[in-house]
Amino acid sequence: MVITHDHLCGEGALYCPEQQTRLLSKSILDKICNAAEKTFYQLPTTEVKGSYVNITQSPSENFLQFVDWLRTRVERQVQDPLVQAELIKEMAQRNANETCRRIILSHPLEPVLSLAHMIEACTRKAKLFNAPERNAGLAEPQSVATAVPGPRRQPMSSEQLQRIICLRCKKPGNFARACPETQK
Repeated sequence: MVITHDHLCGEGALYCPEQQTRLLSKSILDKICNAAEKTFYQLPTTEVKGSYVNITQSPSENFLQFVDWLRTRVERQVQDPLVQAELIKEMAQRNANETCRRIILSHPLEPVLSLAHMIEACTRKAKLFNAPERNAGLAEPQSVATAVPGPRRQPMSSEQLQRIICLRCKKPGNFARACPETQK
């Protein structure tokens, strides 16, 4: 079957969508859909023109949002789907922010990391890397005892304390940071 202008545009006898689905096979409808999608991505937009090469992820930007923006620009500028996929992956690695780049580079070289795995890793791990920046309460350093969850060590018995020798006063029973000599 030859696909005509009426088929592509839904004009003439094919004006009604029900008529199109009744007369055209699924493979023809899929071809029309693909052609329409390809044409849609080639339409000019009102946004500022620029190369996908210059798109970089800002420090506060979510990796998935960055990849979506990059994908949109690459699909508008490159026609071949295989080249698009490789470019998106390469540019996502190259132009990611420092946190996401460290996460991506921390993975082994083999097997090759897919874009989906990059997105998953950056989405999960970026929160850990940026926790002090996102939570103002965590900006101050914490002692190990409060920062690390889990069971606390038992306090030393008086017998154990007597075996400890202070480095400042050379007397048993206290640490240098709590030495009674420095408090005088």
